[in-house]
Amino acid sequence: MPRIAHKVLIPVLLFVLSGALVGGCGAGPAGTPIPTDLPPTSVPPTEAQPTAAIIIQSDATAAAPSTSVESPQPTSLNPAGPYIYFRGEDRIWISNPDGTFLKLIAQNVDDRNDLSTALSPDGKALLVITKEGDEINLMEYSLPEGYATKIDHLLTYTEADAMKSAGDKTIAYHALQDYPTVAWQPGTGRYIAYAAVRDYVTTDLHVYDRVTGEITQLTFGNSHTIRPTWSPDGQYILHYGVNWTQPFGGALAQYNDFHGAFATRLADGETVAQPNTERVNFLGWLNDQEYITFNADLDVTDGCSAGVFKAVNPANRETRLLTDECFLGVVAYSPDMGTILVSNSSECSCSPGEGLFLLSPPAYQSKFILEGYYYEMSWEPENQGFWPYPGPVVSVDGAEIYNPPPARDAFEASISKLGYEAWKIYQDQEATVVVKVPGGDWETIMTEKADTLIWDPISGDTLLITSTDGRLYRATAPEFVLEQVGEFGKSVKESGWIFP
Repeated sequence: MPRIAHKVLIPVLLFVLSGALVGGCGAGPAGTPIPTDLPPTSVPPTEAQPTAAIIIQSDATAAAPSTSVESPQPTSLNPAGPYIYFRGEDRIWISNPDGTFLKLIAQNVDDRNDLSTALSPDGKALLVITKEGDEINLMEYSLPEGYATKIDHLLTYTEADAMKSAGDKTIAYHALQDYPTVAWQPGTGRYIAYAAVRDYVTTDLHVYDRVTGEITQLTFGNSHTIRPTWSPDGQYILHYGVNWTQPFGGALAQYNDFHGAFATRLADGETVAQPNTERVNFLGWLNDQEYITFNADLDVTDGCSAGVFKAVNPANRETRLLTDECFLGVVAYSPDMGTILVSNSSECSCSPGEGLFLLSPPAYQSKFILEGYYYEMSWEPENQGFWPYPGPVVSVDGAEIYNPPPARDAFEASISKLGYEAWKIYQDQEATVVVKVPGGDWETIMTEKADTLIWDPISGDTLLITSTDGRLYRATAPEFVLEQVGEFGKSVKESGWIFP
């Protein structure tokens, strides 16, 4: 999970475990592949000139940055990577691992979802939804060159459409903008699964073949397709059908009409309706043949409204329990290790108790980690751990716990491969950055305007910090002297690693 600047307290996979189960969808087998009438076009990237490094005083009394000390800067990106990406409100940049040679890759970005799932399996391309004028398109950008190829036109959304707050196109735009709707096929990344609007004013599932350039539509009307994800063997696309129905209230929020879960086979376009569920319940892929779900099953839990973890085979709909324990709370899954972290508040007879629990394969028997209840849970690959918010970072095996600094508003954590810690905390409504080496004390290195935090992916001793006024800083252990190395011109919302 990339470094997100502003945490939105929407529980991840927190289920309201009551209500009727709703099924059905307008999914159907694919017909003749639909050739695109929008041939790929290559567009040269826009260069962003690197900014000379500027040393900043690190004490709390520091005033304006001093420009008297400069260090030489690289004149290009490392050809083989790795890189760090930075996503602003409408732009994407990449840099070398130490933050040097900041390069603008994409503009007019209209995708609010994190970019970690938009990177190709080989790390050499990035998928982005853009909006230029009335046109919303799916674009592919080569890395690190930044050449753009238009994959498909997703929707035309005019100012007149936007004035209709509950209109069909506004709902379609909302589905494209606020939910994951793009996924790379694992392995070679030959196929791209994505949602686009055709004749039904719904975001239907499509597949793009990067070798032939052909586009095939796989679902047709009735509901909006969201959250496509490929099976690890690249044979099935799991996706969900949702809609929005009146009353909406003041604004469109989360979908309120769930049509079900579906799996579409790439070979022939056949779509299989998955076992009934009340909402999106996908946690991750267990193996090539099974994915993990988390939702209520009153028959299993003796009427108690807690959730259970199941493995589901998308081809034949067969399910099995991963554990006979039940939980009520938020969860996160590590695709690297297959482990699950869950914050439990259930008092059901099948519950292991209250607190934070780690479940590891193959038995998935719960292991108690910490007391307390946490409101949000995420797996963060750059940290190689889970982050239950508000709380510590927990390593994937539960052996290491990185507690936040003794401050009331510890808000964001970044852990390096060397075990160095960086936390963003709030003091007097200003975002401050504190760091600590193993066995050391907390040290304040930035006293205001901190935004995202990420450690370099190579040595793990250089911390990169973006600021709310659009600057990029770095601080290297053990001195952690703050140094400006680039400038975005606007704030950054997300950063992450790219390994070609």
